[in-house]
Amino acid sequence: MLDFINNFKGDFLIDRELKVYTYDDLKQAIIDNSDEYKIIKPGAKVILRSDYSFKAISIFLYLAELGCNICPVASDIDSDLNDKLILFKGDYFIDSKLNYNLIVLENDKPSIDESNFNSNITLFSSGTTGKPKMMVQNLNRIFESHDVPKTQKQLKILLFLLFDHIGGLNTLISSIKKGMCLAITSSRNPEDIINFISEAKINILPTTPTFLNMLLLSDAFAAEKFISIKLITYGTEKMPPGTLNRINGLLPNVKLLQTFGTSETGIVKTISKSSDSLFFKIIDTDYKVVSNELFLKTRTQIKNYEGLNSESFTNDGWFKTGDIVEVDDDGFIKIISRKNNIINVGGLKVFPNEIEQLIYELDFVIDATVFGEPNAFVGNIVCLKVIVERKTDIIYAKKQIKLFCRSKLEKFKIPQKIIVTNEVSSTERFKKSLE
Repeated sequence: MLDFINNFKGDFLIDRELKVYTYDDLKQAIIDNSDEYKIIKPGAKVILRSDYSFKAISIFLYLAELGCNICPVASDIDSDLNDKLILFKGDYFIDSKLNYNLIVLENDKPSIDESNFNSNITLFSSGTTGKPKMMVQNLNRIFESHDVPKTQKQLKILLFLLFDHIGGLNTLISSIKKGMCLAITSSRNPEDIINFISEAKINILPTTPTFLNMLLLSDAFAAEKFISIKLITYGTEKMPPGTLNRINGLLPNVKLLQTFGTSETGIVKTISKSSDSLFFKIIDTDYKVVSNELFLKTRTQIKNYEGLNSESFTNDGWFKTGDIVEVDDDGFIKIISRKNNIINVGGLKVFPNEIEQLIYELDFVIDATVFGEPNAFVGNIVCLKVIVERKTDIIYAKKQIKLFCRSKLEKFKIPQKIIVTNEVSSTERFKKSLE
């Protein structure tokens, strides 16, 4: 599976201290791992807890080549690890905190059939709606979904999305198959990322809209620090129009590409209509839109969650993404909202996107998020969180937003709770947080 690596030369990885590892170093590290972890057999289930590092990536590639089921864990929180240990029922545990030493796990499980195995990757849902769901994908197919170019692409790409995130794994695998130079840093503080981009002369930045907002609002932001950046890819959540407009204005020479995918289906290939457009097209993948909801059918998708049945999977092989979309005359798609984000106010439906698009008409607004909160009288009330430019007075902004909503919206759609801030809060995976 990794034969293509033998054809690559030059730099493989650069870390925060600007230490460089070559593709020859990577080949040797994989050989060394075969001796260090020789008791691991094909088909074994291995938990690997680590952020990106040269050692962790070489272990991951070794286990993939061997034909193991790999469960990467990026979290430092022991309770998160314990939950995954219980659900995954692994054979071995490799922890960066323990110098990557191999720990044998005692679990009741059937013996491994080495004659019938695939390299697999096991991921977990975030668990925001309850108990995390376990998903096992065929790792061979993910590798095969990325082409090896005719000539090596020696661009530097930042590994930003986490090791146990489908977007992070997709970046890792696709970059290695192109022979790129990976850039890694243990700090994802906006100021540190900005400085690292400048110092390491990074060319490609894959990230989230929320983190892009954090970069734009950082005191360390300066356009000249992004002079090496050629491409920014963004996904995992809906991009605010205000954020997209600001990036295009501040970094006019940078191309922007919207990515799309899920842990259930893998990342699909996309093209953006333009760098300043929220419309994108899915290519080389089957999709359809049913009642405005996007359905996908990919070669890399799972059949169902491990040990669970879900209505998200149809009998004929489609996955219901839960994304409500708009399709233009050219077949390009725009994400409007999540299906479960529609708010019921006294029996009347409120579509968050309608209110958000209205709020973006105010020139001081960077991001707007509409959500519902339970209410004893009407079921739910409409709430609004707005991020404004740092120079904007919060009290003034809140007053203007209230007046604007009252003049433009029907009564049941007017937000009853409005939060205005000039700080960006995010989850541990750098997606939007309403806290």
